Amino acid sequence: MVDVRSASGRQVREHQLLDGRYFDRGRGGLGRPFLFAHRSVSLRLTKAATVAALVVCTFVQGASAAERVAELVLEGLAAQGFGPDALRIIHNAVHDSGQVVPLGFPSAHEAAWQRPEMVLDAPSRVVARVFAAYRWDASPVMTAGGTSRGSETEVVVRFATSVRLPLARWRGALSRLGQDRSALVAALAGGELPNEFVAAGLDVGLDRAVRDLGPPVMALLRGLLAAQDHYDSARVPGVDYVRGSPSSDQHRPVGGGRILVIDDPGGDDTYDFTQVAPGSVIILIDRSGNDRFVGPGGVLSVLVVLDRAGDDEWIAEGGGPSGALGGVAAVADLSGADAYLGGAFGQAAAAMGRAVLLDADGDDSYEIGSLGQAFAGTAGAAVLIDVRGNDRYVAGGAEDSLNRGGGISKAQGVGFGDRRGLAGGVAALIDLDGDDVYTAQLFAQGLGYFYGLGLLHDAGGSDHYTAVRYAQGAGAHFGVGVVVDEAGDDNYDLSVGVGQGMGLDLSIGLLRDRGGDDAYHAQSLAQGANTANGLGVLVDDGGSDRFDLAGSGWGERRWSGGLPGFGALIGADIKDMFYRGAQQVVISDLPRLGPSSTDAAVVERPLAIECVPEQSEARAEFSLGDALETASPVAGDGPRSIAGHWIVRKAIVADIENVLDAVGRNELRGLGLLGPLFCHLTDPADRSDAVQRIVVHLEANRVVQTWPVAGALLRTPLETSERRAVVDALATQPECSGLVAAAEMARRAQGLDDEDSGRSHRIVLSALASRCWRARAVGLRLADALGIAVAPPRHPAFLADRALRSSAFPQP
Repeated sequence: MVDVRSASGRQVREHQLLDGRYFDRGRGGLGRPFLFAHRSVSLRLTKAATVAALVVCTFVQGASAAERVAELVLEGLAAQGFGPDALRIIHNAVHDSGQVVPLGFPSAHEAAWQRPEMVLDAPSRVVARVFAAYRWDASPVMTAGGTSRGSETEVVVRFATSVRLPLARWRGALSRLGQDRSALVAALAGGELPNEFVAAGLDVGLDRAVRDLGPPVMALLRGLLAAQDHYDSARVPGVDYVRGSPSSDQHRPVGGGRILVIDDPGGDDTYDFTQVAPGSVIILIDRSGNDRFVGPGGVLSVLVVLDRAGDDEWIAEGGGPSGALGGVAAVADLSGADAYLGGAFGQAAAAMGRAVLLDADGDDSYEIGSLGQAFAGTAGAAVLIDVRGNDRYVAGGAEDSLNRGGGISKAQGVGFGDRRGLAGGVAALIDLDGDDVYTAQLFAQGLGYFYGLGLLHDAGGSDHYTAVRYAQGAGAHFGVGVVVDEAGDDNYDLSVGVGQGMGLDLSIGLLRDRGGDDAYHAQSLAQGANTANGLGVLVDDGGSDRFDLAGSGWGERRWSGGLPGFGALIGADIKDMFYRGAQQVVISDLPRLGPSSTDAAVVERPLAIECVPEQSEARAEFSLGDALETASPVAGDGPRSIAGHWIVRKAIVADIENVLDAVGRNELRGLGLLGPLFCHLTDPADRSDAVQRIVVHLEANRVVQTWPVAGALLRTPLETSERRAVVDALATQPECSGLVAAAEMARRAQGLDDEDSGRSHRIVLSALASRCWRARAVGLRLADALGIAVAPPRHPAFLADRALRSSAFPQP
């Protein structure tokens, strides 16, 4: 329970938090209350409840059998012929397939895929482990109180002493990078992360330096919250001191080599951080007044802000006061109806950095263009915590070149990577009380994208969630996205879909609503849905609910590449209302995993490729790398995409080895290669000796990503000698997509002679011995086609069922 009280001790509100039973009040003083106080508000919280409230530091002790979602999912899958290893498909496909892991991906993220049942039952525990790996525990900003740790001066002295070595390492990494802070801020204002800076920061270890800065910065903020005595002007070694006046002041700190403390007793002040020097450390304490905070905080710098009272404005175009790029930003606003206004990258945003924003009280308004309200890019960890009030979160969006119905928000609990080869970080938006409104467009509201982990957790109130797609508990391309709503009559609206418990492409999406009369609306791929071997689950624990869905979802089962994906709608019953568009669906017998869970499985076909005609007027002057990232048909059929397609095709003719090398670990370039390479190989006038040159490149182990090359070759009619050479080369690739393509190519061969038969037998044995389940599935398919009697591998157990595996691939 969170017990929020006024200063007199009167109880204001109670609500249950998160995943169930978190603490034992009878042991170790976990139930002892403490006082988190400032001039205008006093919140009486128990330590244990606070820890429970902060998902980033919660370790669930357990839940009742009825609350164990994974158990219900596994029971439902078992009834369909699947064993418990069915939930391991995502982990196996990501980590046992030889797939290239992107830069900046910490091993702690693997817990989310290794134990999908933990994500379903206790997402907070998974999030906590990842935050712990980042050394960014946000609980200190809420557990200040109890026994005082002295004055603000003593807190700063402890910080200055503890941070010397981490600070030197961090400044050393910044010096090696030599970045222009103003240029980075300008780049952020455009709504995109400067990925060249991020990659360069990984090269010089900036991510590790920032990680080591995190704990002392968080300890500093905790100490300032708990301190009883104000900062005094006594000289502190290595620290400069500026004291404001009771009037309205203008502060434009520059910083430098020494730690700077700004202490302002009152007045309506303005703080402008636009001129802060790289490597600066600024500590700001504002005690009262309606203040304005302008500009970037943690961009190549460390900013710690404690604002004790007032209705404040936090404003930024590119990088807000609580945005951290290559630095750390820790902001606590303790009272007032505050307005947070930003263009991009603020309101708890981090990449190669750490960010926390705590707002303790008031009806607040959060507005941002994109990249904020708990957003984490590569090597970033970000937390936004709003303790009390009816709050409004609004995210706009950068222009979407693929025209998917809205702008690119990347906001409200989003861990987002870049498919050019950079993993996403971990982010959590936590709102503990109030009737809140969340509005965004694409990629928002509990989303994980490309090895990112995103959480939106609302602990109380009747809330309204509105977005377009890729939102409200969605994972895409190896991501994990979660929404947990504890109570209230909530409304979830997706104008398109791909959310509300949706896993896309080896991802996990979870939406869990723990009570109230709720309404869910989406078009398709929502409300317990999946595609491309994802796992999507919507759990509604009670109330009279309405589920409105035009297309797929409600527990559909889908196969892709010989392995299943799963959806589940759990907790609904026949008292709830189901609508397909405007038509109510009468359900008299609701299956365990949702209305669609017992329907025939959908078998997804591989991506179709249509070669585009050359258009002389569609020219664009950009590099081979840019052309690969924009090439049609994967990136659309606009003039720029068509131009990219033909630039890649001409580069293949000139030097195919250079094109393969240019792809590297960049998945976007892999997608861009697939179409032009296939079109080149199937054009008799253009093909030349490309197949032979590809084989040589494969045999030399120079192809980093096998799948686009394998996909193009698999679609290409080959002569017998070419096919044999390709099969042999693909079968030895470290990424299992090569072995998969080799087995499928062998299966399709007609008129097998002894040489082909022996080759096929060897591939069957290699596939069944592979750690990669997709290779085992295709190997069994080849064995079935050849009439070879083999013992199916122990895992995954469902491959032992010939009826299941025979229906796992699209029919011709």
